[in-house]
Amino acid sequence: MSKLYVDEIRPKTSGKHVIMPENPAWSVKMSSGAYVALGVTPVIFDVAEINRGGAYNTSTGVVTIPQSGVYNITAMAYVRIDAGEDAAVRIMKSTNGGSSYDLQTYAYHYPVGATQIQTTLTNNILLDLNEGDNLRVDITGNADYYSGSGETRFSGFLVG
Repeated sequence: MSKLYVDEIRPKTSGKHVIMPENPAWSVKMSSGAYVALGVTPVIFDVAEINRGGAYNTSTGVVTIPQSGVYNITAMAYVRIDAGEDAAVRIMKSTNGGSSYDLQTYAYHYPVGATQIQTTLTNNILLDLNEGDNLRVDITGNADYYSGSGETRFSGFLVG
């Protein structure tokens, strides 16, 4: 990918709207529509609705940051948790080419007193990322998540 220079990424106005050309962004989802047992990481989202800058890899489930800056990152998972089970959706970051990942934030649920609960775990974070950093989503615990087209998603975009 070619580098963008300051003149190329400076906001341009069009009427009342600010336009950010080639601003890196991704929004990915799943397409199988089935419950999946937790424990396999990273989660691989196989449908990229938006993949501006080619950051997200639908084969590996990893985002490679194409441009340094502050990014708004969101991950959500629709989970089915039976009594005694738990689930967490985690945003993970690597600064060493994917050799190891560190937890950035997570959403967790362990229902008490319920036979079964179905809920959406959602988290959002602003991260100051460098070109070449990697992000992925892990969904952990011993429950199930739903891999439908709108229930479990991962997205992000460069704020500036």
